[in-house]
Amino acid sequence: MIDIAIKWICFSAVLMAAASLMPTVRIRSWAAAFGGVAAFGIANVALGWLLTFIAKVFLALPNLFTFGLVWFLIPVAVNMILLRLAIAATDESIEVDGLSALATLALTLTATGGAMNAIL
Repeated sequence: MIDIAIKWICFSAVLMAAASLMPTVRIRSWAAAFGGVAAFGIANVALGWLLTFIAKVFLALPNLFTFGLVWFLIPVAVNMILLRLAIAATDESIEVDGLSALATLALTLTATGGAMNAIL
């Protein structure tokens, strides 16, 4: 249970850091960041496994041709979709303008999640 709280705080801090470093990402408050992370976590539990499974089924052949590079990109693409769902659920408290900002934020959250899973 403490692991979830630590991850929640770290993901919220990553969102706030991204908002301060990227002009295309705007978060109104820490409460909005915590709400966005909660929505992201719920979407991840509800849909993340399904989106990952579908992506891996459809991209199995390209994965062979890229020697596994596609397997690295699938979590980032899934996190982009889930992040867009979480942003839509926060009633404009979090705004991300552009696909590149969304991809950068998803890549950052994916790396943070991987680091947190390795540490905790």
